[in-house]
Amino acid sequence: MYLKTTALAILAAVFVLSCSTVHDNTATGNDTNPNGSSDLAVLMNELYNEAALARQEIALGHKPRLKADAKKILTAAATEPEKVASPEYKALAGSYIESVKMLKKSSPAKATEQFKLMATACMNCHKTLCPGPTKRIQKLLAD
Repeated sequence: MYLKTTALAILAAVFVLSCSTVHDNTATGNDTNPNGSSDLAVLMNELYNEAALARQEIALGHKPRLKADAKKILTAAATEPEKVASPEYKALAGSYIESVKMLKKSSPAKATEQFKLMATACMNCHKTLCPGPTKRIQKLLAD
């Protein structure tokens, strides 16, 4: 009986661990980012996903939970480092970071307005410096 229980526990552990393995898509060629997954690209993808969830929370009348550190857009390694080193990027990034702060502080009644300001800050930067994700960001602004 002890052997069956131990074998079952080991089998269950292997199953759980195999389901939680993180896969490196860059090594397999399955990277969905056409420019590769720089630290900044990964961070922005995380910020987008968080914004999409926040949009749903706001629609339900809840205060959005934003946990990602937006300030990292100033320090994360970029695909094109010269773009993020520009004063223009720093100004646009600062605007985005400020809009995230304001959204975090906003009441549920003001959250929709603040969310649109945040998504617009994303769009302004991407229209100016990296237009690839604009169609995706537009989904955040759609009513």
